[in-house]
Amino acid sequence: MKRLLLIAISLLAAAGCSEVLDVSTDRMEKTYLVVESIITDVPSQRQSVRLSLSVPYFYDGEIPPVSGAEVSVSFDGSEVSFLEDDTHKGLYLAPEDFCGTPGTTYTLSVKAEVDGESHTYGAEAFMREPGVHIDAIDYAYAGGGTLQQDSLWTLGVWGEDFPGANDYLVVTEVNGNHYPIDHYIIMPDKYFDGKSVEGFPMAVLYQVAEMRKQYGDVAKFLETGDVVSLHAYTLDRPFYEFLRALDTSGPFGTIPFVSSQPATSPTNITGGDALGFFAACPVISASVTIDDPFRTSYLEH
Repeated sequence: MKRLLLIAISLLAAAGCSEVLDVSTDRMEKTYLVVESIITDVPSQRQSVRLSLSVPYFYDGEIPPVSGAEVSVSFDGSEVSFLEDDTHKGLYLAPEDFCGTPGTTYTLSVKAEVDGESHTYGAEAFMREPGVHIDAIDYAYAGGGTLQQDSLWTLGVWGEDFPGANDYLVVTEVNGNHYPIDHYIIMPDKYFDGKSVEGFPMAVLYQVAEMRKQYGDVAKFLETGDVVSLHAYTLDRPFYEFLRALDTSGPFGTIPFVSSQPATSPTNITGGDALGFFAACPVISASVTIDDPFRTSYLEH
């Protein structure tokens, strides 16, 4: 079997920060370029493109980066060059003052060498207008088996979903630490399309002893003064379908971290043997500060 490294979602927490998904197939006789990028409209986020190569399934070393590539993104008659980071090979960064704008189409161009041959790859992504407005979020303690172990909280959202089919990627953070990719949530708006949203439980925060050992303080038991944030990415349909192809856990499922997935998952990367996705998404965010971690109901908003 061969394993492919696919998409990594760049988060608001830190420039160049990413999580990875494993994709496997029974037969693969080629080396694939793997492209990972999502352009957002968040000024504080450093926009990036990550390039790597597919590796054998049982490979346990560092994922081989693709260095020395020429990477650019063009839009509205302008072109922005992404330069390779000096300390993170294969990570290409835009100028600090560049971020996306809703209503804009972005075109990615990559010139890279794979297996000793030079190829030109491309992709196009349209950034939609945000599908939701968030006025506030709040939390409620949902209990657990033992005090400060194996507990969870729900995150409710107040705001408005705009008419029309909207799909979301929901990412949560605790004190700036983001949950791992297997706890991102992808969801359609069919339960509140075009309506006011009042306390809709859009995310769940887990605190499990084993998770904290593995992921650190993002899975800590919430305490007074902790800051919890929710980021809702509005997805275009192709990117939503890409994420759904990697998801096996139902309409409110999370993206699996270790589940095997077909290497034929949809991609918008053209020009050669390539996988991954180039996306452009607006992000709506909100935060809440914990006052009583054992509060079992949302406040009025």
